[in-house]
Amino acid sequence: MAEKPDWKTNMSFNIDDLFTSQDVRDNGAIETVRIDELIPFQGHTFKVIDDEKMQELVQSISEHGVMMPAIAFRNENNQLEMIAGHRRMRASELAGLETIPTIVKNINRDEATIIMGETNLQARDEILPSEKAFTYRAMLDAMKRQAGRPKENASPVATNFSKGRSDKELAEQVGESKDTIRRYIRLTYLIPELLELVDNKTMAIRPAVEISYIDHINQKNIFNYYKDTEVMDDKGKIIEKGVLPSLSQAQEFKRLADAGELDEDVISDKLGEPKPNQKEKIVLNDKRLLHYRGNLTPAEFEQKVIKALAFYEKYNQRINDDKNIEKGVF
Repeated sequence: MAEKPDWKTNMSFNIDDLFTSQDVRDNGAIETVRIDELIPFQGHTFKVIDDEKMQELVQSISEHGVMMPAIAFRNENNQLEMIAGHRRMRASELAGLETIPTIVKNINRDEATIIMGETNLQARDEILPSEKAFTYRAMLDAMKRQAGRPKENASPVATNFSKGRSDKELAEQVGESKDTIRRYIRLTYLIPELLELVDNKTMAIRPAVEISYIDHINQKNIFNYYKDTEVMDDKGKIIEKGVLPSLSQAQEFKRLADAGELDEDVISDKLGEPKPNQKEKIVLNDKRLLHYRGNLTPAEFEQKVIKALAFYEKYNQRINDDKNIEKGVF
């Protein structure tokens, strides 16, 4: 039996055999790619921020280089489009590098979308609810399209997605329940202002999910009420969060919206009602009032207002007494 050619020593070995192997077709080959030739992933669902962690990554790349290759694919326009490694690419740019090691995969956009979601969900320590929401939605849509394609055209990256079972496959893939994934995806139907409140943990996910079923006009009315009841000092610093719907109120808003009975006045009336086990609160957010606060803490300012009102009450009483004396009423 003839021995296999040793490609390291026998130059007659066909190098194309190496780069058309099943492993390369499945996993891609590592190439040194110019950063200016790479474009960001279309509809990338994760944020790339020049924060402290980015500076740490820049320092690491400056000292040790890029330890893990980025992943890209040739898109519909034959451009090299980044799948995973956007932070590494940005850090490489900031470190002054011109190239980045990149695995170039021979896959379609749906397969690239699934890999984009998988790799980022696994690699990132902190993931915003909005990032999860748009990632799950993009991955599920891609899986559904993959499920509808002829079997012979499917890639090993994203196969065996039976029609109607894509949500189950996604749940198993990312380690979340189908209901949890459904709730996250609903967040993508929130207006950006409310979604940001979810990201910064001002609004809980469950009421946000209920609000996501409401039309955007009334979502905006809910956000406007929140902003109107948000208390800031004279320097613009928030000292008390605004009023947002509880879960039961959000469910009531959804019911009223479905019946065509929700509007700005209804939202204002409902949110103005004290929640169960909650004392009614008077919110003073007029800038003219806050002018008198100075450097007082909220508790000190409250005492100052109470004393001022007590003084004003005594003053009014004295004025009324003087009037009664003038009229001869004792």
